Amino acid sequence: MPLDHEYRKLVESQLDECDAALADKPNLAAIFDEQWRKEHRERMLNADSPFDVSYPSTYAKPHQDIFYPPDYQQRLEEGAGVLLPKLDDGEKNHLIQRMRGSGGPSAELSAEEELLLARGFAEEFGADAISFPSVLPDQDTPEFHVTVQGHAIEIEAKGLIDEQEVRELNKHAMRTGQLCWTSYSPSIGNIGRLRAAVAKKLLTKATGAARVLVLTQYTPWITPVEGVPLIRTLATNPAQFDIPEEKHALAIAYVTDRWITGVWFNADVVSRLGLDVKDRESMRGALKASFYSRSGDVFFHEQQGEAEQGTMIATMIRIAHGG
Repeated sequence: MPLDHEYRKLVESQLDECDAALADKPNLAAIFDEQWRKEHRERMLNADSPFDVSYPSTYAKPHQDIFYPPDYQQRLEEGAGVLLPKLDDGEKNHLIQRMRGSGGPSAELSAEEELLLARGFAEEFGADAISFPSVLPDQDTPEFHVTVQGHAIEIEAKGLIDEQEVRELNKHAMRTGQLCWTSYSPSIGNIGRLRAAVAKKLLTKATGAARVLVLTQYTPWITPVEGVPLIRTLATNPAQFDIPEEKHALAIAYVTDRWITGVWFNADVVSRLGLDVKDRESMRGALKASFYSRSGDVFFHEQQGEAEQGTMIATMIRIAHGG
């Protein structure tokens, strides 16, 4: 049924809020330009039902701050300021369409992640260090390259996208303060999904001298008890999973939604590239700056022992349960 008068007024007020939030964000205002906003407003106000009212994630942030800290949209604005001037018209249009929601939720989330990473690496290395490689037919397209000590390092993001039902249940749980919920998805807690996602990406042909893989899962499952040790091993000892030496990543970052859990470097790849401690920690700093820090100083890395890692996992779980 069409929107009733009161709900239509609510939608109109939300659209006004979204538009107003772009007034001091010229890069996002160019992505969600005046013509798009006019057409989107008309579609939403004439939606067939409340279930048909939707907003692209970045555009909707002013009235969805329950999910992200208040500066989230500003971070995307800064990331857009780094990337947009570097893109040709075709690449720019592709990014804009993804930000507007074309291609579905996974394309939209990956576009946001691209902007966040660009912001983090530009903050650490400068915007001039970021470039876009020529990609061959047998190569995946990374988010971008960053030049470190003369090496073009591939920054590649991979999202572990759960089923729509799982993502909606998770959003509802966050909104209502629930600590758990039930899903009939048979794969929701399967650690094999995480292992397969990382291994599959590592086995693709890289475009740079080395690869930094950013793995993001968007719901709390897989649990950190399983996820953290697995990602650590895939980063520091990938041969254990039959990943050939030439496919080993320089580093793997593990992110849950937009909160960073850890970054693990591979010592052999660091040595092969001739990177020093400062280079390594600058890259770790760029990855940390791209996302939000967890409560309780929770952050995992390759220099931690098993006991420290176990204590930190316990802290992470306790905080998640309100402790």
